[in-house]
Amino acid sequence: MRSLVSLLCALSLACLAACSDSHTPSVKNEEPFTPIARGKIDIEGGLLNINAPADGVFSEIDVHIGAAIKAGSVLAKLNADQESLALELATAEVNHAQLAMNALTNRVKNAEQLAKRWASAAQQGAAEQVQADEAQQNLNQLHAEIDNAKSVLAMANIKRKQMQHALALRTLYAPQDAEVAKISAQVGTFASSTNPAFVLLPNKPLIIRAELNESFIGQVKPGAKAQVSFEATPQIAQIEAHVVYIGSLLETGHWGEEQQQTNRVVECILEFDQAQHYLVGQNVMVKFHAEH
Repeated sequence: MRSLVSLLCALSLACLAACSDSHTPSVKNEEPFTPIARGKIDIEGGLLNINAPADGVFSEIDVHIGAAIKAGSVLAKLNADQESLALELATAEVNHAQLAMNALTNRVKNAEQLAKRWASAAQQGAAEQVQADEAQQNLNQLHAEIDNAKSVLAMANIKRKQMQHALALRTLYAPQDAEVAKISAQVGTFASSTNPAFVLLPNKPLIIRAELNESFIGQVKPGAKAQVSFEATPQIAQIEAHVVYIGSLLETGHWGEEQQQTNRVVECILEFDQAQHYLVGQNVMVKFHAEH
């Protein structure tokens, strides 16, 4: 009987201990949440959209897709018959005005010499003063004509410069070293100044533009390390990168899940630790080594 009582007491104590343990809070060593952001591969400064500087019809396409081009390279030309003719006419007007100016300049020189002689003769009594006055009046008239000729020549030069500028607008040039990524033009097609005819990929380093949720602001700072993986191929080893810029403007996210579009984000720019060759526009996930 005593052994039975002892056994019951032992069981009671065990139950009490178990109940006591069940009310004791467990302590977990949870890892801090790692900031993650969606992003895209981009090029420093962005792609270059080259529009025709004026409306017209393409007469030449001087590059092809994938071509490596230098700054100043000719991309294409628009038909310029009308502009070339206008420039020829403007140049002819300049030449005509210059000839008129040269002729008047010679006449002024002769008139100045004649006016001096008549003035000297009148002072010496060898000629009438009226003759000296007429010579001076003729000189004054020539001076007025040459001033007008200078204005005509200046206007002709301005017109020629305008025509030269109009002709220059018929040629599309590469603004910097780049690769031709896209061509939306053909010989004979209409060129619009509102639609890009060429898309160029500048010879600049690739970057990552990520959208960092506002809840992570303060945890990620310039210089922070990060790992980048591609959404399409997450099994590929992650690539090392680092943060170079955190934006100062909160905006609505563009690259998150549809139900998260109302979240506010800040732009985060990262650079790869080593030069990489990926496609601009690829979707990526960025895992930050945040500061806590």
